[in-house]
Amino acid sequence: MKRLYTYLSPKENLLNHEIIVLIDTFRATTTINTLFHLGAKEVLMTDDIERSFELKESGYVLCGERNSQKIKGFDFSNSPSELLKQEDKIKSKKVLINTTNGAKVFRNVNKNSNVIALSLTNLKTVINRIEIYSDIGVVCSGLNGNYSLEDYYTAYRLIKNIYSKYPDTNDATEMSYKIDLSKDIIKKAKHYKNLKELKLIEDINLCLNESIYDTFTFSEKNSGIFKMI
Repeated sequence: MKRLYTYLSPKENLLNHEIIVLIDTFRATTTINTLFHLGAKEVLMTDDIERSFELKESGYVLCGERNSQKIKGFDFSNSPSELLKQEDKIKSKKVLINTTNGAKVFRNVNKNSNVIALSLTNLKTVINRIEIYSDIGVVCSGLNGNYSLEDYYTAYRLIKNIYSKYPDTNDATEMSYKIDLSKDIIKKAKHYKNLKELKLIEDINLCLNESIYDTFTFSEKNSGIFKMI
């Protein structure tokens, strides 16, 4: 029986699934899809800063933030709008991304499952291709380990479109299918307000732009690396 479970917070007891759909709308999974849109060769995701600098010596371009601020010594922040202006420095390159929320959750789920990076920017592509998998876990990265509205909204948009193909669901999936949400709810999100205070309006607007990328970004179990498939 095809299974679709949703996890609203990384603190939940996550089951093993054939595929995990990882969501970090502000901004990690948006950045990952932006990097592949720009032609990156691969994207390695880690929350280890020391390892990041070691990998820089082997040719990785470093993108990362802590509490929404660029990590000192990195090439770029975790800013998808900034990266869109740097295609010549990203195309055909190996890129590393190190973030506050998404990287930690990714490390945990990638140990036991393949992972797809979902953002609103590649929503349509994921909807069109995800149904080849019979056992899906949708995981919201949240903010500092807690629930976040922006990640839930992205999960909701996916679930609304694929729910009918998956008879085995959990309560969070059922709730997501039954309710109706407006994207405006994201303006109430703490992370939205944090980014707005930092004047990262271009990032907010890009992260909320639906289906502008034709990217399907996949990380094989325990690899730590995303590639386009």
